[in-house]
Amino acid sequence: QNLAGRGIYRTKDDIRDWDGNPVFPNRQVNPPLIVDLGPDHRRWLANIYNFYRPANSNSTADDSRRRAANWRCAQAMQWATSSPYAGLGYLVRQAIRAGWDPSDPTLLQALSALRPYRTGTPDEPIQALYLRIKREVGIASVDRDESSDIESEFDTPALDPSFQPGLRSLLKEGIHLVQSAGDGKFRRIYTSLLLPAGPEKIVLFAQPIETVTALARFLEKQTGQRPSIIIGGQSDAERRKEVDNFLKPNGSQFLVSSRAGGEGINLQVARRLVHIDVPWNPMDMEQRVGRIHRFGSRQTVLIDTVVVKDS
Repeated sequence: QNLAGRGIYRTKDDIRDWDGNPVFPNRQVNPPLIVDLGPDHRRWLANIYNFYRPANSNSTADDSRRRAANWRCAQAMQWATSSPYAGLGYLVRQAIRAGWDPSDPTLLQALSALRPYRTGTPDEPIQALYLRIKREVGIASVDRDESSDIESEFDTPALDPSFQPGLRSLLKEGIHLVQSAGDGKFRRIYTSLLLPAGPEKIVLFAQPIETVTALARFLEKQTGQRPSIIIGGQSDAERRKEVDNFLKPNGSQFLVSSRAGGEGINLQVARRLVHIDVPWNPMDMEQRVGRIHRFGSRQTVLIDTVVVKDS
């Protein structure tokens, strides 16, 4: 009765067995890897922020609209920071939500630059890709598993004709970045974090599916081996197959996951984890780490975080 209404909080590092020994392995969080993606990318981020930031207003009636605008701005920045592919994908979905179609030359070029989009093929017909994304943004509110890997839907400024030139400009910048420096972040991660680890298995987490699939393609080109992939929308059988392949001693060295894989999967065959981007909620990062920092492990788990300069 004296403990009613009280709670005792412990982190994994605090938990000991009856003999005072740690139950969970030690955790080593390395200093973040700061990646400079160049002046063009920094300019794109600044332009995205200026486009999406909410207008100043003292009206309490505008509070909900301003909160939605703040969140939309944060999501656009987070996706564009994760990778140029993810940022361009975000902008394309905004344009399609606003009613744009492939008859618009800028959207046509953006759709072409996105291929292969997520799990699609490099030669997917533009019209088929457009319809797939249109269905994708339409089901975001009803397909919970798939929507875990897509941005929240808010009224977009692109619906206002006065905002469309700004969106068009951002799309053109994104197209240029994808075509000229789309793999720059992945290349730095590979040379600075993955190669020095040798043959060790490594789990990599990112928020958007576009980053996950683009990174997986990059790693396959570098190593000749396809990484395991966890994304929203997979069936239980598909996800189990990807995890099993990673768990095999001679299976894939890397597992790349979106936030859809942040819970419930045991990946303690690896002791290394890389945050490709930083989610807004710190508990999301903790859930990621929990895939390898588990009861019964003995090796110190090693955590690396990638941060884009000036993001």
